[in-house]
Amino acid sequence: MMSYIIPKMASLCSSGHLDSDVLCQVLSTLRGIVESCYGPFGRLKLIHNSVGGYIVTTSQSSALLGNLSVSHPVIKLIIASVLNHVSRFSDSGLFTAILCCNLTENAKRLNVPCSHIVKIHKHLLNICIDYLTSEECACRIQIDFSNSKTLLSLVRTVINKPTC
Repeated sequence: MMSYIIPKMASLCSSGHLDSDVLCQVLSTLRGIVESCYGPFGRLKLIHNSVGGYIVTTSQSSALLGNLSVSHPVIKLIIASVLNHVSRFSDSGLFTAILCCNLTENAKRLNVPCSHIVKIHKHLLNICIDYLTSEECACRIQIDFSNSKTLLSLVRTVINKPTC
């Protein structure tokens, strides 16, 4: 068995504009792949690299994104972010990937400096977090943990939840 030793190279950081047509194309492709796996009519994907090897059949976000070979740095960042989200929360990977792609694509279409878009996204995120942690959030429900019927219903809901 042969092995190659490649000397470690310093990381290359570069900054540039993200307004290329290539970025639009790869974002659209990633979004299309992920959207076609999402929801009740989502379809399975067969992933096979160009070198050969095994084939992965999945619609699960961690398996799908973890087995994609991408070279574009923005797509790498999105995939790494989504995989980190899934590793922390074990849910909503496909939704998160679709959201990231849509936010990035729509931000690129605006004729606004990137720094303003970042500030706007941070502000919107803070508004969402404030609402979700507030008492008037419609997503919050009161649960009486002393009632075994309510508690059993909650457990069944969590156990029967389909995974993304």
